[in-house]
Amino acid sequence: MLLLFMRWRGYIGSLHIENPKQRTTPYIYTLICYGFWAYFVHGVVRLPVFMLVVVIGAIGALAAVTVINHWWKISAHLTGIGGLLGGVCSFAMNYSTLPLGLIIGLLVVSLLLMYARLYLDAHTPMQVVCGFLLGLLATFVPNLIMTYA
Repeated sequence: MLLLFMRWRGYIGSLHIENPKQRTTPYIYTLICYGFWAYFVHGVVRLPVFMLVVVIGAIGALAAVTVINHWWKISAHLTGIGGLLGGVCSFAMNYSTLPLGLIIGLLVVSLLLMYARLYLDAHTPMQVVCGFLLGLLATFVPNLIMTYA
């Protein structure tokens, strides 16, 4: 809704937001939404601590994308799917389970998304790989450290 409003008011040239400076407002809005999500996970639903760590990792990844985006167009799409995979891996690690079908499915979707972003000429291969790794590491590594430290 925010992007449609920004397009209607002329704050952005198109919904693709080619200008890096125009991406800052949607990213900050999303960071605020993630903050409410963190409050909801911790304060209302009271999910296990590792889930809060995943949420904080996602917030950190998006904050990093927001900053990096001023100099380099890292893929926020791949950061999101990488973060989802990191969250699933955190869940699997904390509950000693291996949802192999889900993990393989997410990897396939990630590869398809990488291909789509490259096919649309929206990113370079390095931008999609770095975006994916940023999301994956930001949501999984903190739980790894928390579990084994």
